[in-house]
Amino acid sequence: MREGGTAYFLPMTTTDPVFRTLVKPDSAPKKISLGESILSLGSCFAENISAQLESCRFPVCSSPSGTLYNPLSIASNLERIIDGTGYNASDLFESDGRWKSFSHHSSFNASSPDLALATMNRAFTDAVTALSAAGTVIITLGTAWVYYLKSTGVVVANCHRLPHNWFERKMLTETPVVERWTSVIRVLLERFPSLNIILTVSPIRHLRDNPHENQVSKGRLLSAVYELEKQFESVYYFPSYEIMMDDLRDYRFYEANMTHPTAVAVDYIWDRFREACFDDEARRFVEKYRSIQQARNHRIQAGAGESTQRFARHMLRKTDAVQREFPAVNLHPDTDYFASLLS
Repeated sequence: MREGGTAYFLPMTTTDPVFRTLVKPDSAPKKISLGESILSLGSCFAENISAQLESCRFPVCSSPSGTLYNPLSIASNLERIIDGTGYNASDLFESDGRWKSFSHHSSFNASSPDLALATMNRAFTDAVTALSAAGTVIITLGTAWVYYLKSTGVVVANCHRLPHNWFERKMLTETPVVERWTSVIRVLLERFPSLNIILTVSPIRHLRDNPHENQVSKGRLLSAVYELEKQFESVYYFPSYEIMMDDLRDYRFYEANMTHPTAVAVDYIWDRFREACFDDEARRFVEKYRSIQQARNHRIQAGAGESTQRFARHMLRKTDAVQREFPAVNLHPDTDYFASLLS
């Protein structure tokens, strides 16, 4: 329960036919508006939310250094974006014929330093631009476990399958997470006073840590985020972890690996997210845009010429009407798609 807010957990009563714990997030104090830029960083759950935002035509810059899990690496990544200092050759190392960075996910690995730096700095520049225009920053923390590179004492974002004896593994307590993120948030708000900051803890379990260590790790992140939310009015905690663990407490909501949420679970959490975090106009747009999304996913049958043309003309009229009602959103990709069906 957030201080002064309503309860997250709505218990079943004797007259309640819903046999599960419903999790209703508090309404965010600041809302996401149509057309505003969003920067999202952190674990792979951040990418799930970013994909949903992008599918609804929100301008999103997601994971400019790839998937990051621990709070210190995510903080370092964001600090660098704030500072605007790109990457150079000193940030790279070579292993197994590939050039890599301890600040990046392995998806940025490349066969040459020039190629690696070009890819890293292209994504970095996009992130700097996005932050300068951002109305909202979404941070998803994944684990309190960190790996220190013994030769430098620096926390790495990715071990890149290097020998285990190169690293020292430790679990962070709440204190260093709060201290580091207090500093980052203060700098963010000094630079961007009206910024909306949404923190969330990934519901994806890190079972390689073993179930007990995973729970301790998540608990420390949750405690740290709770302290940050109390410190800053601009910080809002969205309870994706609680929704997955309590509301969706059933393996039918997990993929075959038993850790990642299914598309159904992601959609459910997305619905709770937009209810809590979107302003009225944004919520109305998402509802009206839903039929356009579904039409984009409609399978066009070969040889259905006239029916396809009618379908395309109908969707062009509908898309045009939604565009005129919500001019802050760019629906040109949808218009171009339906127009292509007429050619």
